[in-house]
Amino acid sequence: WNALCISAYVNAFRTFGEEAFLEKAIGAANYFKNNSVSADGEVLRMVRKSSNIPGFLDDYSLLAQVFIDLYQATFDEKWLILSQRITDYTLRHFYDESSGMFFYSGLEEGGTISNKIETSDNVIPASNSVLAKVLVQLGLYFDKEDYTEKAEHMLKNMLPQLDRNTAFHSNWADLL
Repeated sequence: WNALCISAYVNAFRTFGEEAFLEKAIGAANYFKNNSVSADGEVLRMVRKSSNIPGFLDDYSLLAQVFIDLYQATFDEKWLILSQRITDYTLRHFYDESSGMFFYSGLEEGGTISNKIETSDNVIPASNSVLAKVLVQLGLYFDKEDYTEKAEHMLKNMLPQLDRNTAFHSNWADLL
């Protein structure tokens, strides 16, 4: 939810041009950059003094998208590099080679009863649909064909569901 809020502030800045929106977005993003993202790109869902809770795929995908949004608003490359760091972490720890999609929790986490692959857009977009968009954008920015190929494969996986029920796959339709 925090990442969605930061993206909303960036979109408000880009729409209305009011610096206060961008300042709020950057302040919140800096907090997450400094407190929730490790040097190797691991994202924490919750940071506590007693224990930290590892992130799920939606935490990674939405935060990676926030940093791309901030790059697009400021052209400060640190945001783009941070998005790539988070995305590379998801590729190492969430990617399912057999399906070409991403598990909701990390492969070594064991944090859920069954490690599902989330694909339906509901109140918030599906973590896989957001990450597919992130891969497309980063693939273009960094000229990384493997990113765009993975995103295309993910989208091809979703075409039958898109054809049958677009209402629950609107973010995928937007990517298409």
